[in-house]
Amino acid sequence: MNKNYFSFKDGRAFAKVVFTRFKKSKHYKNKKTKTKILFISEKKDKDAQSDMIFSNDVGYANYYNVDCVRKCIMTNTFPPQELEPLYKAVVRSTKKERQRSFICEDCKLYPVPNLTARECIYVAGPSGSGKSTYAYNYALNYKLTHPDNDIFLFSRVDEDVFDDIENIKRLKMDMSLIENQVSAQSFKDCLVIFDDTDTIFDKKVRDYINKIKNDILEIGRHNNIYCAITSHLLTKYGETRTIMNECHVITVFPHGGGIDQIRYCLMKYFGLSKKDVSELLRLDSRWVSVMKTYPKVIFYENGAYFL
Repeated sequence: MNKNYFSFKDGRAFAKVVFTRFKKSKHYKNKKTKTKILFISEKKDKDAQSDMIFSNDVGYANYYNVDCVRKCIMTNTFPPQELEPLYKAVVRSTKKERQRSFICEDCKLYPVPNLTARECIYVAGPSGSGKSTYAYNYALNYKLTHPDNDIFLFSRVDEDVFDDIENIKRLKMDMSLIENQVSAQSFKDCLVIFDDTDTIFDKKVRDYINKIKNDILEIGRHNNIYCAITSHLLTKYGETRTIMNECHVITVFPHGGGIDQIRYCLMKYFGLSKKDVSELLRLDSRWVSVMKTYPKVIFYENGAYFL
């Protein structure tokens, strides 16, 4: 056999997969059979074997010493069995996984508006988590990609990070909205940002703004209205149900708390499995976005991958 046939750049990943599968096999569970699996490394002499990786009588893996693999063998057979089928399966799955993911360790990624169709994004997290900063970057990129379109902002505060965006139009959240009969049709070909409008004290004004928001979510596509919504509460029955059903992208902050709410929303409204959500929550990223595409895309600070 060609000594380079089993060339595998990430030998540790391969060894880890083999160890996981080996623990589930009959060889590992049969304590009477002393099974050892070893690797022959490309970085050593062709006749020299690497350290023992794992065995059923020891029950642990020492795969961190593996760099490049030339051959993987099971020693309790005679002659020793080369694990070619397993190796091929791991290589294929690894290549497929790499094609479905992107990692940028030395850079930060930011949200960019959909250039082919209007979209609505929902950003939910506690105070200080970075909701407004995320929405700001989205709005900034919207201004770059749609320079002739206006950006309108519903916000309780008079000054915030959005002031850095040129010609952004603030709307006062008071009775003047009702008196002037502001409606969803008023924002044709625009981006509308609802920044923490769930904290408005005046119930009449809050209900009116929620009506505008829901109209944009449901029929805004007919007027090419982009929408970005930030909220302290990920779920609030009656107010967030329409958002969950109509938004195209949801962004959460896993390290800011509310794990149960995140898991519930992503499984119920975005169709993620329990395993998908668990992997998402383990990402080393301040924020994570889930896109309602097919296949679904997970987008975070340093990368993205398909489900």
